[in-house]
Amino acid sequence: MRIEAGWTAQRALYNVVRGAELADSKIQAVFGPTGFVCSDDALALIEAAGFGQLDSEADGGECGVQTTLATTNFQVNGEETATSTVLAAVSNNPGQVTLTATVTSSPAATGTVTFKEGANVVASGVALSGGVATTTITGVTAGAHTYTAVFAPGAGFGASQDDADPVTVAAVPTATSTSTTASSPSARTVSLRANVTPIAGAGTVTFRDGATVVATGVPVINGVATKSLTSVKPGNHSYAAQFVPTNAAAFAGSTDATPASVLVRTTASITESFPTATSPGARGRGTVTVTLLGTTTKATGKVVLKVGTKVVGSGTLSKGKVTITLIKMSRGKKKVVITWAGNTLAPKKTKSFYITQR
Repeated sequence: MRIEAGWTAQRALYNVVRGAELADSKIQAVFGPTGFVCSDDALALIEAAGFGQLDSEADGGECGVQTTLATTNFQVNGEETATSTVLAAVSNNPGQVTLTATVTSSPAATGTVTFKEGANVVASGVALSGGVATTTITGVTAGAHTYTAVFAPGAGFGASQDDADPVTVAAVPTATSTSTTASSPSARTVSLRANVTPIAGAGTVTFRDGATVVATGVPVINGVATKSLTSVKPGNHSYAAQFVPTNAAAFAGSTDATPASVLVRTTASITESFPTATSPGARGRGTVTVTLLGTTTKATGKVVLKVGTKVVGSGTLSKGKVTITLIKMSRGKKKVVITWAGNTLAPKKTKSFYITQR
């Protein structure tokens, strides 16, 4: 058998050291992984002798590594470590694309990634972290897009790049705005109105009083949704409208950031406990109660009792009631009118009763 041109073989040069001497600092300083033989200072001397210097462990080589087996890693100092780059592109939101480049090498590469669409750079100098560089780009037009990741390596590593599969980006929906108005046209009622722009936005409106939903699924017609509420609890209320589009891909939802405030009033009722007749010389005595409908809030203010234009009794409500003793009146049947002046929650209220003074 005769071997002709075209055959080569690589062999490592070994320094034989007794096992008991491996820990010797002097030997390690010359032949160890961080010793002189594996340092950049020795490279020129080794190459001048016609050899190549194996890369250090830090650069993915095996220079100075203790072994009893034949070396198979012949990566030498000055050679670049090969890398491979894989790019993934996803669009989870309209008008946005997230690009993720994974760079693989042994040892782990250092460097940055530039992302491009065709010749257009969309992100540059994105540093690797754990072998991964990622970026999210916004304002992307609707349709199919194809991106490229170009890895710019640090010292000792080779460049690489990859093209992602085309990614389809959805259009950004048209922004909308919603405003709310509220009024209370009568006792314990509220009229709500939501204005949605642009008026082309089809959908429904949900009305809330604070955090409480009071109406939902109210249709928007020509940019307007209205709702009338009844049996509303008296007091102050704050209403806000939320627009829910029929086609979320075409129009974005919106909520009024400035709720509409309205005071809802109620009506009052008056009851009394005066006797129908009093004994000669006696004065009538009874309790007047003013009740506000639809609320546990107690009425406040003054109650006045009159016979004709003459005041025959008065008092101030406490927890919605007051006990009053009438003045002495002449004999006969009298019509007494009770008047409560009203307050912020209810308007003026009157009630009459008859009492006979014997």
